[in-house]
Amino acid sequence: PRPTAHAPVAVGRAFPAHGVVRGPDPGSASTMRPAAASVGFVVLLALLPRDHAADCPTSVAQRVDCGYSGITSSQCEAKGCCWSPVDDDNGAAPWCFFTATQYDLTDVVPSPNGIKGTLSLVSGSAAHGADVETLQLQVLFEAEDYVRVRITDPSTKRWEVPYDVVPRPAPGSTFAVSNGYSVSYTASPFSLTVTRDSDSANVFTMSNLMFEDQFIQFTAAADGVVGTWGLGESTRSEERIPTGQTRTLWARDSAAAGFDNNLYGSHPMYVQVTDSGAAHGGLLMSSNGMDVTLGSDNEVTFRVIGGMIDAYVMMGTDVNSVVQQYTSIVGRPAMPPFWSLGLHNCKYGYTSVYQVEAVVANYSAAGIPLDVQWMDIDYMNQYRDYSYDPANFPQAEVASFVDTLTSNNQRFVPIVDPGISVDPDAGYAPYDQGVAQDLFVKDLTGAPYLSQVWPGPTYFPDWFNPATADWWKDQLQLFHEQAAFSGQWTDMNEPSNFCNVDGTAQTCVNPGNCPGAVQTDCCLACSNVDPGNTLDYPPYRIGNGYGLVGTKTMAMSAVHYGNVTHYDAHNLFGMMEAMATNAALADVTGERPFILSRSTFAGQGRVSFHWTGDNAATWNDLAASINTILDFQLFGMPMVGADICGFLDDTTEELCARWALLGSLTPFTRNHNTLGAAPQEFYLWESVTEAARYALGAKYAMLPYLYTHFYHAFNDGCLVMRGLWMEFSSDANVIDNHSQFLFGAGVLVSPVITQGATTVDAYFPKGLWYEYGSGALAVDASSGGRYATLDAPLTFIPLHHRGGYIVPAYSGAPMTTVEARSLPMKLLVPLCSQSMAAGDLFLDDGVGVDPLAEFTYVQFNAPGDGTLSASVVQDGYAGAATTVLDDVVVMGSGAVSAVALNGRAWDAWTYDADSGVLTVTGLGLAANAEWSLQWS
Repeated sequence: PRPTAHAPVAVGRAFPAHGVVRGPDPGSASTMRPAAASVGFVVLLALLPRDHAADCPTSVAQRVDCGYSGITSSQCEAKGCCWSPVDDDNGAAPWCFFTATQYDLTDVVPSPNGIKGTLSLVSGSAAHGADVETLQLQVLFEAEDYVRVRITDPSTKRWEVPYDVVPRPAPGSTFAVSNGYSVSYTASPFSLTVTRDSDSANVFTMSNLMFEDQFIQFTAAADGVVGTWGLGESTRSEERIPTGQTRTLWARDSAAAGFDNNLYGSHPMYVQVTDSGAAHGGLLMSSNGMDVTLGSDNEVTFRVIGGMIDAYVMMGTDVNSVVQQYTSIVGRPAMPPFWSLGLHNCKYGYTSVYQVEAVVANYSAAGIPLDVQWMDIDYMNQYRDYSYDPANFPQAEVASFVDTLTSNNQRFVPIVDPGISVDPDAGYAPYDQGVAQDLFVKDLTGAPYLSQVWPGPTYFPDWFNPATADWWKDQLQLFHEQAAFSGQWTDMNEPSNFCNVDGTAQTCVNPGNCPGAVQTDCCLACSNVDPGNTLDYPPYRIGNGYGLVGTKTMAMSAVHYGNVTHYDAHNLFGMMEAMATNAALADVTGERPFILSRSTFAGQGRVSFHWTGDNAATWNDLAASINTILDFQLFGMPMVGADICGFLDDTTEELCARWALLGSLTPFTRNHNTLGAAPQEFYLWESVTEAARYALGAKYAMLPYLYTHFYHAFNDGCLVMRGLWMEFSSDANVIDNHSQFLFGAGVLVSPVITQGATTVDAYFPKGLWYEYGSGALAVDASSGGRYATLDAPLTFIPLHHRGGYIVPAYSGAPMTTVEARSLPMKLLVPLCSQSMAAGDLFLDDGVGVDPLAEFTYVQFNAPGDGTLSASVVQDGYAGAATTVLDDVVVMGSGAVSAVALNGRAWDAWTYDADSGVLTVTGLGLAANAEWSLQWS
């Protein structure tokens, strides 16, 4: 049974909550240990309507900023805030504002595990509803390297992200034995500071607290911040967030070609770098919609329209460790199947399975590696999930096509949307079974919420219902029996709705002529039955690009199983679909799940991967793709990429060649474009073919190195693709470098992202940098970072090895990842200025559901004395014994006169004096062997 889910939800309802705490005494300013670093946050939550003019302060000193740089009076008042320009304040007083609120901290109970206390309202603003008069503060010393701060209403259950959606310690269940931080507070007015012990840096100071039913705000500040990153998802021309800007976090189906707007996912985390080069981070664990504003001193203000405050402060001290700490909270990234690291191809607009077969054949004929062929919604029968168009994509022919792919060591991935076609008389099993089991989200009248997507009228699965996962798995099982796909592409899962075009459609019905002539035009008859509903019309208006939060998605008053409102759960929809799909695929395919999801939330990297959405075939989109991909490295979703050559509009030969070069050196590599746009498969132009062969040749060669980085992400939460600021945060020259990146930790990529350019003005941070391919020393920056102008003809992308970072690689030119795995390996060993280098290798079968069930892990070390050794840490993968290491290439070795393997002279070697490269060949070593190579 569905507990009370059919009943309309009362306006002004309570939010479910967990971990409410009470505590006795102390008083004013105090410092507690063990404690954590200080970062800056501001969060606002709003719900109830009010007479704004009555609450607007007359004193400038009482104003609290409610806007952002460039806000207009109409935009301000639409948010429910006060507007009054001030002419004589030198710009210090906000024009868009509300009254300051003050809470005092009392009844403080310190303990070795944290702090409890009571926050009492001293003066309120009622900016967007009545202020909550008594709040409960809980500071939890959960881990050595992060601290958790919770503030909620102890008298009312409030919504928070469910612990089975983002698994994390329940409040009070886990405590650190020792900590690297201290926490101090001021009782009146309340503020809280987290100080990192290693350098006494204040990395988080919470202040400006406001707490109303549907509006919560706080500000988080830190000392000496020079840059803030994260807070996605949006397409940006710069990765670093400019001060004075507001980011809205609200999942929305909108083309990624639109810059600086809220897009498909919500990731309320940020990373900050200070003037010392140290890094720290913050996370607000909330699925509610929010505006996040970055102040002039990089203070972060959160304004949230529901839930509670559940903030985490990560101590750092470098960017990689911040991401490790973040993923220790929300979940480590999933290990991608090995095959998914190859090239993927797709197009919306393939007319038949026979055309798709020809495309795959053309890639092979052109000598371009291809691992995965995809199908967009073209294959479906009337755009219904789990069906094949009998005329153009007959099931038997698709099955035969997939069998051919399998025999060629290639894979097949189809798209599946969450909207289930509503046609009671069609005998459509997913619909019939879903209705029979009551598995669809309800509107506020208790009927299934009717939306419109590609097949016309649709219902959305209710992922909160425990029976939905089994129903979803059953559909995927039957679909897999029709054609043996290897993964799923989950699109339109914000969820997208072609109706509710103004955010007021609380209920809809099919008037009988739906779908109409134009698939994306709403043909349902929709009604607004409760215009006073504060879920559909919240008193504080976040900066959603479509206006009201329900626009072009489900109504906020829609209800999920257990009386969960869509208002609270909207940002979780895509993640919960990915969770159900992940569990289903592991059983249905018997292999490691591969799910590519458009909508994402914090922690989703543990169950799915992501692409950057509907970009366009422009040079600006090419450049911006780097920023979005790097953002998702911070968000714990390293397996990410953009639609290469652009999704919207017609690409050009030059743009496609440059994008093929760049996109081939990103974790997820897929060529994909839209219906009506000119075809852009790599083989269509000679220059693009050559560019793709070069860059994909480099990626396929370095697959062991890339896969090992994914092992470290999966096991430890480490970064995979890295912006220069992430790796060299103390170098001021890289803070705004968003045109270069590191492929792994040891290969610098310097792409052309400007039309007509044939050179790149590249920056080389401190170190030695060797040319990819020749191994010659290209840039000696051992005494400090240097700029260099690099030649970059149309079919070439400059790549450089970073001294000190060993790259295990394949030899040869494979056409698939399976073929690559059969090739002998080599070690590329670029020495640093101390003649040292280190690296490692992770090996498994590449497809097992549990990557750690059977694996081999080897470490390589060149300590600076003319030796290189291999040490086997773990040897559980049988295939390691038949994986052969043939060659070692040492860059910067200096002149060599003798080489020995395990103490015995080895004659198969050459030294190139011009490039300074030592090449040792014919070693024939098993990948799981321990050995030592010496040169002198």
